Amino acid sequence: MKSRDFGQLKNKNVEALKKEVEKLAKEKNDAKIERDVTKAKDTHRISKIRRDVAQIKTLISEKLFAEKSAKEKQNV
Repeated sequence: MKSRDFGQLKNKNVEALKKEVEKLAKEKNDAKIERDVTKAKDTHRISKIRRDVAQIKTLISEKLFAEKSAKEKQNV
C-alpha cells in the first residue's frame, strides 16, 4: 500500500476498514494458493499484504481508542 492510499484509509470509518481487511485476507489466501500451485515470481506479495493488514488493524484500534476517549471525556 502506498502512503497516499494509507492517507485515504485514514478518512474511512471503522466498518469500511474492516471490509478492507477482509478483502486483503482473501487476497493473501489467493496469493498463497498461487505461490503453492505455481512457481510465482511475486513471492514478496504475501508479506506486503500482511503488512497492509497490520497497518489497517492498527488504524482501526486507533480510531476505536479515540472514540472511547471522546466518550469518556463527555461523561466526566
